[in-house]
Amino acid sequence: MFIFLFIIFLVNRFVLVPRLLFKKKTTNYFVALIGLIAAFTIASFFFAGKPLNNQVQSGIHPQEMPPPPHARAMHAPPPEMNNPDNQGPIPPFANLLIFSVLLIGFDTGLMLSFRLAKAEKARAKLEKENSESQLAFLRNQMSPHFFMNTLNNIHSLIDFNTDEAKESIIRLSKLMRHLLYDSEVESIPIQKEMDFIRNYIDLMSLRYSDKVKITYSIPDQLPDKSIPPLLFTSYVENAFKHGVSYEHSSYIFLLPQICLLLKLQTVIFQMLNMMLRVE
Repeated sequence: MFIFLFIIFLVNRFVLVPRLLFKKKTTNYFVALIGLIAAFTIASFFFAGKPLNNQVQSGIHPQEMPPPPHARAMHAPPPEMNNPDNQGPIPPFANLLIFSVLLIGFDTGLMLSFRLAKAEKARAKLEKENSESQLAFLRNQMSPHFFMNTLNNIHSLIDFNTDEAKESIIRLSKLMRHLLYDSEVESIPIQKEMDFIRNYIDLMSLRYSDKVKITYSIPDQLPDKSIPPLLFTSYVENAFKHGVSYEHSSYIFLLPQICLLLKLQTVIFQMLNMMLRVE
């Protein structure tokens, strides 16, 4: 029986599960598995139904002499064994059927759990790589366009406001340091990210006149938490790109509620800008 059970185990693990169950051929898998177990159960039934009489095959024939009376009394079976309703041991083919179902069920469930855990790990890794690639794309896309406009604005300030031009150069150097070094890590403190946004807004404000109302409220004291770098940069950039008009009055409001991180572990980043009509 153990040989049959081992063969069923090997066929299920290395043939049926990889080629049928893992390829979503569930019906074919169960049909093949039932046929496999049924075939070996029937073979075990016929194999167990042919007992070998070793004594007859070796030529030894015990003498058919009745035992003495005292021997019959000593070896008399107990009353419960003489009961015709007493059930005997479980047949070997039934044992094979029971153990096959238990072994196959346990082994298949274990293989499925390992496969699901591996797939979940691969999915999480893929999502992480996708997020990193999106951040890298955002960083590479933003840098040339932003620096070109900022340098033009600083160039125009040098002639009539030297002090403001110097402050703008300092802000620009901080932005470059943030983009080149701080944004390469997985997470940065919220304070650094908010300082980057504050400097970004100040530099972008140089381009616009008083018709554009730019308001932002960033707390000076922020919680000691970390977030992915450049998480909010695209929202701020799009607000300036699509919410500012050179002909009409427009506005940009930035109201990040970072303080909620202390209790709810949540950041509420609210960005409001004017909707321009495309004519």
